Amino acid sequence: MTWADHTHTVLLKDRELTFTFAYPANWHLRSDPGAYYVSVQNVAPFLDPNEVPGGLDNGFVKVSFMVDPKTDAGEAGRSGGEVLQINGLTWRRLEASGGLEGDRSITLETVHGGFVVRAYAYITRTTGKPGLLEAQLLVVEKILNSLRLSAVVQHDDIPGAPPYPPGGKPEATPIGEPRVP
Repeated sequence: MTWADHTHTVLLKDRELTFTFAYPANWHLRSDPGAYYVSVQNVAPFLDPNEVPGGLDNGFVKVSFMVDPKTDAGEAGRSGGEVLQINGLTWRRLEASGGLEGDRSITLETVHGGFVVRAYAYITRTTGKPGLLEAQLLVVEKILNSLRLSAVVQHDDIPGAPPYPPGGKPEATPIGEPRVP
């Protein structure tokens, strides 16, 4: 199996986080340069699983990486699961399985430089397919274990933002008077 690498950068206020991961080259990547979320899956993306003719494929796999700017970093990952080390970072890992279809989910969560980072993997419909779950778990584990987070970069000037005025804050102009640059 041929693998590809993906690098994604998230900018939150004045901090920047870059993460990379490897994934099977024939999988489908969904990435938006301005988003806090990237996913790869083994079938073509779709908007609504209920609209997929025949339902999700046997062994459908989706792995998502996200930075959660709304979660308090001090509260993240405090309960349940297994604590493990991946590429020098401490992660909390939670697994769930169930359903008649043999679904499995894996969630990893860490706090890095004030960012809450999650990786979520979902495997569906493996019951009655000998070896399918094990094969898909091996691929998911390889993807998750390839995740690397760079050091968080603190910016004085926010990339892409207009420059500050030379004298600091712009002066307020009274209503009705023309602005003089």
